[in-house]
Amino acid sequence: MTFPLRKRPAASYHERPRAFGAPRANGVRKHAGCDLYAPAGTEVLAVEDGTVLRGPYLFYDVVYALEVQHPSGIVRYGEIARAAEGSPPASR
Repeated sequence: MTFPLRKRPAASYHERPRAFGAPRANGVRKHAGCDLYAPAGTEVLAVEDGTVLRGPYLFYDVVYALEVQHPSGIVRYGEIARAAEGSPPASR
């Protein structure tokens, strides 16, 4: 697997609030991902070859997500501005 950014972010994705399982909504739920903070416009790479299952679709506020089926499982690339040119259109 390839890291989904060309360079690891300075902020650790192993620590709150970015870490998987970090508390959300005043402890009502847990974070279901790892946030990788990068400047707007940063290229996000797929972790493996795969097929777009869904997206881009409105995910949170004004950002989008893309779901890709990889050989190792499904990955949601969330809080992205848009999908790369040539990506299939969103599933309906």
